[in-house]
Amino acid sequence: MIKHANTIQYFRITRPPITKILSSFVNLRVLELDNFQFTTWDCLENISLPFLKVLRAKHVLVDNLKSLIKSAGGSLIEMSATYRTGHNTNNNKRIIQAIYQNCPNLKYLKLIFRNDNILEL
Repeated sequence: MIKHANTIQYFRITRPPITKILSSFVNLRVLELDNFQFTTWDCLENISLPFLKVLRAKHVLVDNLKSLIKSAGGSLIEMSATYRTGHNTNNNKRIIQAIYQNCPNLKYLKLIFRNDNILEL
């Protein structure tokens, strides 16, 4: 896959990779993450995905999701984030803030939010 990393535009993964392969996908447009084991995605820190347009994340921890949102550099137009654990008021607020601070071109958002954070939206 590394040989074709420049041409990969869509990538779906269900567990954190052992290597830093995601940072090789410099032209990635769509990324789908499904963390059914609730592990951390340290591979999402310090990567740059400047052409990422669509992010679909299930059960990704808040800090990992925030890093990914920032790494897109404002290019996201569609985002879907759902999770079962860590969905407290503070974490929910942090995700909403990361979205409005880093996603000026967002056209579609699917997000579980808490009533306490309605003003953040």
